Amino acid sequence: MTPILRLRAHSGPALLSYGFRPFFLLGACYAGLAILAWLPLFYGEIALATAFSPRDWHVHEMLYGYLPAVVTGFLLTAIPNWTGRLPLQGWPLLILVIAWAAGRIAVTLSAAQPLSAERVTALRPSAHATTRPDLKLDERR
Repeated sequence: MTPILRLRAHSGPALLSYGFRPFFLLGACYAGLAILAWLPLFYGEIALATAFSPRDWHVHEMLYGYLPAVVTGFLLTAIPNWTGRLPLQGWPLLILVIAWAAGRIAVTLSAAQPLSAERVTALRPSAHATTRPDLKLDERR
């Protein structure tokens, strides 16, 4: 009997070999950097070109920036383990990470653009990538 293939051979960067790696790393780095940026922003020492007040920017970035990164990293790792599907790797994972980063940039510069673009950019691809394997499962009895 042949074992079930759990991981495709990946010749690219190790960071893009499994879903938790870029999202946990960048989510943790982003949370730390957001706090470092938020404190001077809150005290009025610096200003960002954002449509949010400093407190609202912090709340938004923790709920729509950090939290989706960590949840996406967890789900991109857990769903292949739960379902037996191959994980998202390489270019598709990189595109998802770039979409998340684009959402962070969009909010930071949101005074110049509508905020609905950030939600479409960051959360929909993440939701699609995490639910896609579940939708393709064969229901065998």
